[in-house]
Amino acid sequence: RSIEQVQEICSETCRELDSLLGSLTELDDKRQEVVRKTTALHEECEQMVHDQEQLSSSAETLAERLDIFDRVADVARVLDQGSATGQPDVFGSTLDQLDGAI
Repeated sequence: RSIEQVQEICSETCRELDSLLGSLTELDDKRQEVVRKTTALHEECEQMVHDQEQLSSSAETLAERLDIFDRVADVARVLDQGSATGQPDVFGSTLDQLDGAI
């Protein structure tokens, strides 16, 4: 009878170990999925940072190109106010700014 009890204990232990092994396998599968998703997310974030840097550079270049229009508007305002003849240093300064924008 004692051999039967030991055999039953061993059988129960084997079932529990099989169940634990199945749980560990499932947990490892989930871990691998998390690693895969984390890696993909990291790569997407790196791409987004790269895209953001390119967009910032493009925006800066565009702002520099549009600055000339602000300078032209300044020249037009000075001419409209008649400052070109009355205040030559204001007009000269405005023209210098326009030259600097070009």
